[in-house]
Amino acid sequence: MKNPCTLLLCLCITLSSFIASAQESHRLVNQPDYNKPKLFTSLPEKIKVDVSELALLIDKQTGNEASLKAAETQSVRFEGNILFSVTDAASGLKSIMINLSLFPGARLTLTQLTHEDGSKEYAGRILSFQHGDAYVLEKEEGVYFLSKKSFYDLVNE
Repeated sequence: MKNPCTLLLCLCITLSSFIASAQESHRLVNQPDYNKPKLFTSLPEKIKVDVSELALLIDKQTGNEASLKAAETQSVRFEGNILFSVTDAASGLKSIMINLSLFPGARLTLTQLTHEDGSKEYAGRILSFQHGDAYVLEKEEGVYFLSKKSFYDLVNE
């Protein structure tokens, strides 16, 4: 042991290499919480929506009360205040967002696209970031439905 400083330096470097890590394992910023409470448990899997209801709703202005009710046989109703409404005549888009009063934290977004031939197409969803379920507006054979989905089918965190 002619040079104890060299031996001590080698020992420190060896210990440091065991403690230090060159790369961290990849971690997601937010891990999905599949145990979120369900908001729409009392509602059906599919809710038929009349196109005339969608057309009336999309023309409402910010600050007004609004409601979307299901077609004839179902007694489901979504109501609340319109948080914003936007119209872009150049692209043929209209969009609104409603804060639903009966479903805390849930918001209904609805968009209407008017094609050059005058036909109209709708897209929308009802979503709450605190809950594990949501509804998506889907068109099947010319009829619009709100279909129940899992939150993580729509949103990636």
